[in-house]
Amino acid sequence: LWLATWSAMGKEWTGRLVGEGKRRAIAARDSLQGALSPLGFPFVVPRQDGRLMAAADNLTPYWGAYLPSETADPRGLLGRLSAGLNLSTSGTRAANGASALSGTALADRMERYVRLHPYVRT
Repeated sequence: LWLATWSAMGKEWTGRLVGEGKRRAIAARDSLQGALSPLGFPFVVPRQDGRLMAAADNLTPYWGAYLPSETADPRGLLGRLSAGLNLSTSGTRAANGASALSGTALADRMERYVRLHPYVRT
């Protein structure tokens, strides 16, 4: 589903860029190849027992990990899963850097956390 949507969006973007110039086409290509990631696509997957598995992280550009909401240590579990699948655990698991956190992305996550938890003062 993600790849079909990604492909359709790429066709739409490139169709709009006809005659726009090389620089805009390169920016669109870079966004499609590096900046977009299927995390949370779909956001949750229902199980037969009625519980939901929520998107946790991308292990590679094509493998997403979904964990139950009651998982006590999701980062630790993702690390063990990556190790079990013999994936790199350097913090940039995806070959295209999709799992790497830039300073801007980290700052955005921190700001979102503080807004969702207004009682946090540090």
